[in-house]
Amino acid sequence: MKRKPLRLDEYGIESLLVRAQKWLYNYEPQRVWYPQELYGKSLSAGDFVESFKDACESNRNSFIQELQNNNNMYAIWTESRPYSKLWDLKYIGQRHSTGIKDRLRNHLFGAPFGEGKKPKSKFKNIIDSLNSGKMIYVSYVQVSPESLRTFIEHSLICINKKRAKLCGTVMVLKILTEIYKSYKPQV
Repeated sequence: MKRKPLRLDEYGIESLLVRAQKWLYNYEPQRVWYPQELYGKSLSAGDFVESFKDACESNRNSFIQELQNNNNMYAIWTESRPYSKLWDLKYIGQRHSTGIKDRLRNHLFGAPFGEGKKPKSKFKNIIDSLNSGKMIYVSYVQVSPESLRTFIEHSLICINKKRAKLCGTVMVLKILTEIYKSYKPQV
C-alpha cells in the first residue's frame, strides 16, 4: 500500500507527532518472515548465517525491497503468541543517509549477514526474540519535512517510556508548543 507522507500542516508540529504516532501504532505492522529453525532455539547469529541470508532474500520479505527510501521512520514489534495481534513495541528508529532498506536489513537480518555490526543495531535483540519464539513485525512511515524526523523519533520514544520521570506526554507537548511557536516554514 502506497502511503502519503505525513507533512507539517497548519495545525503544527503537535499534529504531525500525533499523526506519526497513529501511523506507527494504529495500523497492522508487516510481519517479517524467518525460517522455522530460527524460532524457539538457543542460537547465535554465526550458527545460522545462511538462514538469515535466506530470510532477507525471501519473497516473503519483499516488502523491505519494495519500500521507498523516503520512508524515514520505523518501529520494530514482537508478538509473543503467534497471530494474536498483540504486539509489543521494541524499538522506534529513523533512517539516516543510507536509507530505510539498509537500516532494516541490518536490524532484522544482521546484514552483512550474521553480524549486525552497524551502530545501535537491534540484531541481537531480534535473535533473543526469535530464541523466545516471538514473531517480528515492522511498521514505517514518512515524515516531512525530513528535518523533523529526529525530533519526531525522540518525542515518540519519550511518550512511550512509561516509567521515565522527565519525559512524559505533558513535557513533550510543552516542548512541541514552544518549538511550534518559534517555527517559521520555509517558502
